[in-house]
Amino acid sequence: MVHISELDHRIIDNPKEIVKINDTVRVKIIDIKDSRVFLSLKALKIDPWQRVAEKYQVDQAVPGRVYKFNPFGAVVDLDGEVQGMIHISKFGGPEEMKKTLVQGSEYNFRIESINPEEKRITLDIKK
Repeated sequence: MVHISELDHRIIDNPKEIVKINDTVRVKIIDIKDSRVFLSLKALKIDPWQRVAEKYQVDQAVPGRVYKFNPFGAVVDLDGEVQGMIHISKFGGPEEMKKTLVQGSEYNFRIESINPEEKRITLDIKK
């Protein structure tokens, strides 16, 4: 079995975003413990965070689609491979965030910080 965190380098909510029933997939064995085999699809993919500094810079304006809300803010798809996060403090709370952003909609954001080692891009809404 492949854990959902080993399907792709980005956050996903549903494995159906990456694979379908009866798909033939190539996986890598990443661990064997207590008679259990741990597999990964993402281990065979190029990590987009290795090239993120070539594509994005601090203060750059970027379009992004709101992927999901979590207790800390909103996860934003920037290019299908890399996701950023806009913190809930930018809105004053969850209700205000959901009044400003609609899940699945595209907005213009500004990159506040980039940390490829932690696979983190912090965003602000572009005004």
